[in-house]
Amino acid sequence: MAPGDYCANRAGYIRQKDGVTHYQFNRPGLQEALNGLNFKRSLQALKNAGWLLTEQGSLTTQVKIKGKNTRLFVIQFPEN
Repeated sequence: MAPGDYCANRAGYIRQKDGVTHYQFNRPGLQEALNGLNFKRSLQALKNAGWLLTEQGSLTTQVKIKGKNTRLFVIQFPEN
C-alpha cells in the first residue's frame, strides 16, 4: 500500500500518513472493535492516552474518503 492510499475493511479504514498508521473508524466500526466495552469510557481513555486524534470540540476528525468529507474516529498508536 502506497502512502496516502486507503484500504477498506469491515470496521473502517487504514491510512498510512508520513510513515504513521492511522486507523479510521465510523461509530459502528469502533463499537465493533471495542467489543462491548463502554463506548464513552473507551473514547476518553484513548483520548487521555493521546491515541485518539481529535479536532476542536469533537472526538472525530474530518477526513476525505473517495473524494467525500466525512467525520471518523482516528486512532494513532505510538511508534514504540
